[in-house]
Amino acid sequence: MHEWSLAEALISKIEEVSSGRTPLHAKVSIGELMEIEVDVLKEALNVLAKERGMDRLTFTINVEETSFKCNSCGLEWKWKEVAKRMAKELEPYQIIDEGEPTTPFHFLPYLAHAILKCPKCGSRDFEIKSGNTAKLLSVVVEE
Repeated sequence: MHEWSLAEALISKIEEVSSGRTPLHAKVSIGELMEIEVDVLKEALNVLAKERGMDRLTFTINVEETSFKCNSCGLEWKWKEVAKRMAKELEPYQIIDEGEPTTPFHFLPYLAHAILKCPKCGSRDFEIKSGNTAKLLSVVVEE
């Protein structure tokens, strides 16, 4: 499951930035386009933290809204504004993960450029302005 791989990477980064001190709280941002199951990610983070002796570590996970900007016509749009309209177009690209259909963005958010297009002019020349990555925003450590 993708969430567990992501949790492993985040826990490793928390260990690195804690520099031997006890981490108490970590704030994480997850891009909406990644289609991460937040509950599964949180459970994975908790399990992995305990396995590595970080019993007191808690997490705040925020989902960052995905936004795009077309480089051809200048339109700015949000993923949730077009996701339902594009469901039919995305069907051929669906992947079955744990028995549930998901878009390939769950695994590779940058595939958006190959699959999506501007809802106004149809161009595939757009930028993903936000909501396509996972970030460790902060770690609070014991003094």
